[in-house]
Amino acid sequence: MFKKISVLIGLVIMLIVNALAVLLPLNNKSTKELSDAIPTYFVPEGYVFSIWSLIYLALIAYAIYQILPKVKGNKKLHSIAWLFVINALANSMWIFLWHYEYVATSVLAMLVILVTLILIYVKLDIGRERVGAKKYLLTHFPFSLYLGWISVATIANIAGALYVHEWSAWGIEPQTWSAIMLVVATALTVTMLLKRRDYVFAGVMVWAIIGIAMKFADTTIILWTAVLAIIVIIAVSLLKLFLRKK
Repeated sequence: MFKKISVLIGLVIMLIVNALAVLLPLNNKSTKELSDAIPTYFVPEGYVFSIWSLIYLALIAYAIYQILPKVKGNKKLHSIAWLFVINALANSMWIFLWHYEYVATSVLAMLVILVTLILIYVKLDIGRERVGAKKYLLTHFPFSLYLGWISVATIANIAGALYVHEWSAWGIEPQTWSAIMLVVATALTVTMLLKRRDYVFAGVMVWAIIGIAMKFADTTIILWTAVLAIIVIIAVSLLKLFLRKK
């Protein structure tokens, strides 16, 4: 029970800090304002960030579900409790670091968020264990969604830190680097589809890539790489669905 309550407390802290970042905002600067001040080519249109609302709702559903008496003997939920608490605290820490413009240090917090999510994902055996619709929506879905978005956010965060510290990028144009990162993101998504059949992860990635394509529609290499990435992800998703049905 102590673990379960800790999960709820961790989530509440995370939600409060993220709310304060918008309402105050922290350091008198909004998250979007700070993001726009670092002109990288991997940050999508502003509307794409609305996905956080869905992530929060999904995590709230998970946090409530994991404390119910009927899941008391669920060893997998028990095993991820502290990982989620660490994740929630790292998420809160990232907000403070980002808003007070410790961009490079914020990458460390982001990596903690990413690593804990990967461990949770593996422990829940998402994409491999067959579960009912209810259990899927309350445990697997939240973390597929969250991991998909954080995978994008990690790339964007690292790109921002490199820009702030004036990395030379080995002489490669930033637009080209963005295209390369889109290829990496696509390869990761295809891997998740082939290994885990994770259509939620793929959907999040398509959502983000569309946002990047729309924001940089006047940059040919980014636009067409994004378009090809979306086509590849959708094609692999449909192929996996077809083969599974067959």
